Amino acid sequence: MIRRAAAVALTIGLASGALGCSSRESDFCNALADRFDLAGLQRALDAGDDAATTRELRNLQELRDLAPDEIKSDADNVIDTAIATVRAITGVKGPDGQTAPVDTTKLNEALAGVADAAQRLSDYALKTCKVTLQR
Repeated sequence: MIRRAAAVALTIGLASGALGCSSRESDFCNALADRFDLAGLQRALDAGDDAATTRELRNLQELRDLAPDEIKSDADNVIDTAIATVRAITGVKGPDGQTAPVDTTKLNEALAGVADAAQRLSDYALKTCKVTLQR
């Protein structure tokens, strides 16, 4: 139940998508539409499948790495906070195989400031990628 609550608390889910951007934007928009399906993460968390959870976190990290400059900082903030939250609550390995415990002080600071970045990421997704993200 804790795993499910954690996923619900941090989930920004993909509702729909359609694309049409320039190069870096296009790569990010395509990945956003294709890979930002947090239902897989939710299923992995619900099942208590640590390997699948880590794979889903890796998908998020890959998406973050594709973010174009104009949204990179916000994508880093939102996705890194989501990954750290899942890791802190579940104890799973990080996307790069990290096993060290999450610094909860830093995580709490990140959580306190993630709302604005999440809104900017959502706005960018809608305006640039024609993808609607839900909190």
